[in-house]
Amino acid sequence: MTLLAMIPGIAIFLGIVLGVSGLLHYFVLRRLASLYGWRRGAWFYTAVALATTAFLFASVLVAIWENSATKTAYLIAAVMLGTAFIIACVLVIQLLLARFIKLKSRTWRRAVFAASTGLVVAAIICGQIIGVERVELHDTRIASELRIVQLTDLHIGAIRGDNHMARVIEHVQTLNPDVVVITGDLIDGRGPFDPATFRRFDDIGVPVYYVTGNHEDYAGEGIVDRMLDGTTVRHIAGTAVEMGGVRFIGVDNQANAAAVSREIERILRDAAMDDETYSVLLYHRPSGWKGVAGSGIDLMLSGHTHNGQIFPFTLLVPIAERPVNGLHEKEGLLVYVSAGTGTWGPPMRLGSTNEITVIDLLPAD
Repeated sequence: MTLLAMIPGIAIFLGIVLGVSGLLHYFVLRRLASLYGWRRGAWFYTAVALATTAFLFASVLVAIWENSATKTAYLIAAVMLGTAFIIACVLVIQLLLARFIKLKSRTWRRAVFAASTGLVVAAIICGQIIGVERVELHDTRIASELRIVQLTDLHIGAIRGDNHMARVIEHVQTLNPDVVVITGDLIDGRGPFDPATFRRFDDIGVPVYYVTGNHEDYAGEGIVDRMLDGTTVRHIAGTAVEMGGVRFIGVDNQANAAAVSREIERILRDAAMDDETYSVLLYHRPSGWKGVAGSGIDLMLSGHTHNGQIFPFTLLVPIAERPVNGLHEKEGLLVYVSAGTGTWGPPMRLGSTNEITVIDLLPAD
C-alpha cells in the first residue's frame, strides 16, 4: 500500500485523534478543576489546547527532526496522553461512586490522586514487562514438532530502541525456536535507525521471516528492507517458503480483506500448494481473516491490536478490529492474534501485556 493511497485514511485518523484528545483533556481538566476547587480561566483553555495537541505535535516533530531532545519531548507527550486516559477512567468511576457513597470532598480528592498515581505507575511498569504466551496445535500433516516464535508490533523508534530489541532477542533465545516470524510494525516512524539494532536478529541463529504492517507503510517503502539488508531476516511478502515440513506464506499490509484474498490466490497459484502441507500465513491485521478463510491455509498469525494496550481501549478495540487477542477459529481457519511485543505511543499497558508468542506445531496423537 502506497503512502499516497493512505492519505485520506491518515487524515481521518488524525481528525479522530484530535477530537478524542480534545474531549478527553477537556473532561479531565474540567473535572479536576471542579474536584480540587480550581478556578477556571484562561489557563484552563490554554491547558486543554496544549494537552490536546501535545502528542500530535511531538509526533510530527520527531518524524521530521529526530534527536535526543525531540525524542524526549515525544516520550513526555506520550506518557501524558496515557496518563490522561487513566485519570479519565478514575474520574468516571469516582463520579459513579459519588452517587451512592457520600464522602467529604477532601477524601474524594485523596482517593482520586492515590488511584490515579497507582494506576499510572502500574501502567508504566507493565509496559516494560515482556511475557510469553504458549499455544499448542496438533495436526496429522505435521510429521515432527516445529516451534514458531512470533514477534509483532515491536515499534522500534523514538521510544523503543536498541535496549528493547536486546531484551526481546534475549527472551527469544531462551525459547529455543525453530523459526521466528515477525508479523508487522517492526518500526515506528522514519528513523534514523541504527542498523546494529536489527542485526541482533542474527544472534537467534534460526530463520527469521518478516512481513510489513501499517507502520511500515507510514514510514515509507523500503525503509525496513534497507535496515534488514545484510541480516538473516527474510522478507517473504508475496511468496511461500517451506521450513520443517510447514509452509510459511507472507502477505504485506493490505487495504482490505479483498486485497488480501487476491494476494493469497496469486501466491497459492504460483506456489502450486497441495493439501498435504500444513500452511501458516503471516499477515498483520487480524480482520484480514475474511480474505483468507476457505483458501486452504490452516493458521494465520497477526498482531496490530495491542489487545487495546491501555484500558479502556481494551474494551473499545473490538469495535474496529476483530478478533482482538488470542486463538480463534474462523470458518475453518485458525487465527492467532498477539497483543504485541512492544507499544505504540505511551510506553504503558493497563489491562494488557507485551508478549512473545510460542506456537508449537505437533503431530496429532
